[in-house]
Amino acid sequence: MERLSLNNTHIWFDETLLKEKPELCFDIAFWQQKDAVLGSATGRGTTWFLQTETVPAALRHYRRGGLFGKLVKDSYLFTGWERTRAAEEFNLLHYLREAGIAVPRPLAARAFAKG
Repeated sequence: MERLSLNNTHIWFDETLLKEKPELCFDIAFWQQKDAVLGSATGRGTTWFLQTETVPAALRHYRRGGLFGKLVKDSYLFTGWERTRAAEEFNLLHYLREAGIAVPRPLAARAFAKG
């Protein structure tokens, strides 16, 4: 697993699976330009289904749900990069796969600090 830090953004990614530039892969326009969008689904936001150079993938922006989500859509208390929702979920999926549990393969995650 690799980690890339750019200004106020951190990206965690699996370099064996993600051959595209990590800083570009979170932009749906990048995938549309490559004609790599397979489809989409909506819920709290849009989940885009993509074909990367190596594997099919899903691109999703995390949003809060419930009443609190109506006030604060995607902001969280910052207590360090490794404690962001993106990092914790990425690391948890990696850990569970290593343990042999059938969960989605973590490809990449991104967090950024506002301000």
